[in-house]
Amino acid sequence: MSAVHPHTFRRILGFVVLFGLAMALRLYRLAELPPGNWYDEAIYGLDALRVLREPGWPLFFTTEGHPREPMFLYLAAWVYSLAGPGTTALRVTSVLIGLATLAAAWVWAREVGGERRAWIVAWILALLPWHIHFSRLGFRVILTPLFGTLVM
Repeated sequence: MSAVHPHTFRRILGFVVLFGLAMALRLYRLAELPPGNWYDEAIYGLDALRVLREPGWPLFFTTEGHPREPMFLYLAAWVYSLAGPGTTALRVTSVLIGLATLAAAWVWAREVGGERRAWIVAWILALLPWHIHFSRLGFRVILTPLFGTLVM
């Protein structure tokens, strides 16, 4: 068995530190901060419950007369199936999407500008206040930076 190359070890350690910090910032007191459920979060939660409880695979959701696309709702339903329904589980969906965005941004930046730029982009995104904020709310808008990064 060969030893791990020092550069590979540093990269792995860097990922562990980066994602650990990003995860900690997004999960810290997730159930209490921000307090309560936003109106939109409550609707998304109801729609995720609908996915779990009703047959079929709807493409559009119109709870309370507000049409929405299904991707975030299906992801939230999946998290609900693992953790049980609730505000925290809905927000964990956004945390997972935010962390996926971080990984996608690192890969994209490495391809475009090299390893150093990838680390800079990843650290900025991990600490960016608006990204942390929206990664802690059960809003579907957190999918926008993920798909924007994936498209690039």
